[in-house]
Amino acid sequence: MQHNPTKKAAGGNQTALQNTQTNTTKLPTILQTKTALDAAICLANSGISVFPFLENKIPACSGGFKSATTDIARIKAMWSNPNAALVGVPTGVISGFDVLDIDPRNGGMEWFEQNKHRLPQTRTQRTRSGGLHLFFKHQKDLRNSASKISAGVDVRADGGCVIWWQASGYDLLDNSPMADWSDWLLEILTYKPPLAIFKCNFTGE
Repeated sequence: MQHNPTKKAAGGNQTALQNTQTNTTKLPTILQTKTALDAAICLANSGISVFPFLENKIPACSGGFKSATTDIARIKAMWSNPNAALVGVPTGVISGFDVLDIDPRNGGMEWFEQNKHRLPQTRTQRTRSGGLHLFFKHQKDLRNSASKISAGVDVRADGGCVIWWQASGYDLLDNSPMADWSDWLLEILTYKPPLAIFKCNFTGE
């Protein structure tokens, strides 16, 4: 997998989170001329639930990712908040994809450069921090984790969400279909250390 490491400058009642798992490994491409609302509607029309974030990455709606929806009327209502600046999407089983979040501020890019030859080619987007979001097909029962793989390398899966940075003008580096998680990464993410066994010897007096 090859990536350009240089960041491009920015350019019914459905109150519950919808299960809108994508039925394809090819995710939509957002034109950089679209507004955040236009981008949100584009994603929703592709079957991906969305919700708004403020510019500081705090959810701009009550309930956060649990309010994500594909209902256009509800999306327009959420984006009636004038401070709704970023497009958020839930990850995991609800959307059908997980995200490997590479954070350059904590050493994530160093890990990526050392291991990118071991990673499959997959959908990859630049993030605002200069990092990467690598999209993978959802792995059953995979949940969020922070730095379990390495410092600066997080996972957004069941119970998580990400900002769709391409909607804010950041580069789509690789528009390949989503790949499956690599086995070696899943071994790290699903590893559970064995329980310690303590032996107690009691002596009577």
